[in-house]
Amino acid sequence: MFDTVQETFAQNKAAFEHQQRERNQAIDDLRERFKQGDPAAVEEHIDIVFQNSTYPDEIPRNWDRELRPDAGMLILNLQLPAPEDLPAVESYSYVKSRDEIKSKSLSDANKARLYDDFIYKVILRTLHEIFESDAPGV
Repeated sequence: MFDTVQETFAQNKAAFEHQQRERNQAIDDLRERFKQGDPAAVEEHIDIVFQNSTYPDEIPRNWDRELRPDAGMLILNLQLPAPEDLPAVESYSYVKSRDEIKSKSLSDANKARLYDDFIYKVILRTLHEIFESDAPGV
């Protein structure tokens, strides 16, 4: 019985180590192709960066990218939330005499200002993540 368990463990371990070597080799290959500026590898790298980036639920996780190596340009198309997709409540308060929670809405000017600020921050963060992940300077 012990020999069977030991043999099963050895087989599982060997299979795991084989899969791990294959994954590591795929990562090494992607890294090398990325360093060489291979357009497919650069686009895959951008996808990995975005997939690992965390954003609030209000921000859609849809993007499209195209590398134009001849122009030295990455075209990035991000879906951003619409103004009405963001919360519009400034504060909540409890009215004890009526036993209710009352909300105070943001003014139109504040909504516009906050939305504008929010969009710029998302764009700056996205650019930061792309440049930070580009150690070779591709």
